[in-house]
Order: sequence, then structure tokens, then C-alpha cells
Amino acid sequence: MKRLITLSGLILVLLVGLQPPVIAEGKYNWDETRLVNDKFNVFLGGQAVDFRTDVGVGTGVIGTTIQLENDLDLQDNQSTFLLGGFWRFKPKHNLTFSYASLGRDGVTTIDEEIEFEDVVFVQGELASTFDVDLLSLAYQYSFVNNKRTEAGFSAGLSFYDFNIALQGDIEVTNSAKQILSEEGAADEGILAPIPTVGLFIRHGLRPNLILCFRANFLNLDVSDYLIRVASTGVSLDWYFSKHVGIGIGSGTSDIQFESTGGETQYRVAYRQSGFTGYFSFGF
Repeated sequence: MKRLITLSGLILVLLVGLQPPVIAEGKYNWDETRLVNDKFNVFLGGQAVDFRTDVGVGTGVIGTTIQLENDLDLQDNQSTFLLGGFWRFKPKHNLTFSYASLGRDGVTTIDEEIEFEDVVFVQGELASTFDVDLLSLAYQYSFVNNKRTEAGFSAGLSFYDFNIALQGDIEVTNSAKQILSEEGAADEGILAPIPTVGLFIRHGLRPNLILCFRANFLNLDVSDYLIRVASTGVSLDWYFSKHVGIGIGSGTSDIQFESTGGETQYRVAYRQSGFTGYFSFGF
């Protein structure tokens, strides 16, 4: 976490210090810089993502922490769509949003018991599904906006809607108090609202060629909740016409969310990294 904050600060200081040189002012019309001057921007594209996911759910006590990719043989990579954008309601004030949906399934054979949601799955074939819907909303304030470079801080809330379902042979006790196995299932939905704070930079290499960087982080341990966030991303947007452009980017995200209060307790560690390609529409 400290390294992430330090790196973000160094990059912020470096890019904020980049002022348009006299030659560049004469060569380009920075009054037409894209993204810095756009009031509305929407992007739509695809994302190739690699995952590492740990989940544990229980009543009173969290059961087995399941490593989904290793224990359940879920795919550790996937492609999905990505939607996002921003609204600049004042020159230095933006509201941003992004949405993505991912779903994975797998079938594996387990050789040891797995306890999930107070259900014990015994050795044998185990089918599973894991879906994630992610909606992120944030406010951005630009303390630097000189037509070529925009830099500032962000504060927002991300909603992670996790849904996991397991189906296989479970452990049951009959009326004679004998332990048997029969086919059974368990599923759980976890809605994790995760606040974030961070830094962002948009810098014009040319008026229609914009380099973007962002970093979000949080370490919060309050009452029955533990939340840790560390994510970074970089992208490059090229506008080949007045309102339409294309972009590429990459990013990493490490989210840990744990709730030990209430009837149901759960723990989720969700890590992903990936590459994106998208069309961008600015007005």
C-alpha cells in the first residue's frame, strides 16, 4: 500500500510539472485538447482479465476459504465488455462511472471436504458458478487543469455484487444419527460496497492523443468490517475524428472485503489484472 501511494505521488508530481513548452504552444492548439475539455465522454469496449479469487462464507464462523481457480477449477481468465464515462459539470469537477459483468463456471473433483454456508461438501464431483457485477461511481476534482494536463483526486464508491453457487454431494445426518451423503447445493450473494480514494492524471501528448493514469487505495478496519483496496490503471486515447476515438489500457486491482458481523459472515479476496480496448465518444 505504501509503495502504491508513493509511486502515485511521484507520477503525479512529475506530470503536473510538465507544462506546455513554447514550441509546443506554437505547434498545437491546446484549446482543443480532448478529454480535458470534453463535457461528456462515454467509452465502450472489451476487457481481457486474469483472476485470483478467495471466498469464505459461514454462520457464526467463516467456513473453508475456497481458492476458486485452484479448488473449483474456475477459469483464471475471461473476456468481457466494459462500459464507462464521465460528466464534467464544472471545469474542475467530474462525475465518473464504469460497469462490467463477469461470469464463470467449472466442474472439478474434490478430494477433501469443503464447508460453505454451513454446508459440507464431501469428496466427489463439485460444480460451481461465480458471477461478479461491478458498478463504480466517483467524484473527481482537478486542482490542475491547464488545457494540456489535468490532475487531481477522486473519491467514490464501488459496488461489487458477488454470487457463488456450489452443487455436489453434501454431508447429512439421518434420524439414526448416521452421517451420509446426498446431492445438495448452496449459494450465496454478497453485495460489497467499497469506498475508494485516489489520484488521477490526464496529459495531452498531442491535443487528440491523451495519456491517462489513475490509482485508488484504501485500508479500513472499522467495527465488523475490513476493507483493503489497491488498484492502478493506465490508458492511451487517440481521437481520429472530432467526437470519436479509440483507446487501449491496462490495470490491476486487489480488493479484500471481510464482514464478521451479522448472522452471515463472509470473506472475499478478489484480485484481477487485464488489458482493455475500447471506442471513446466525447462531446
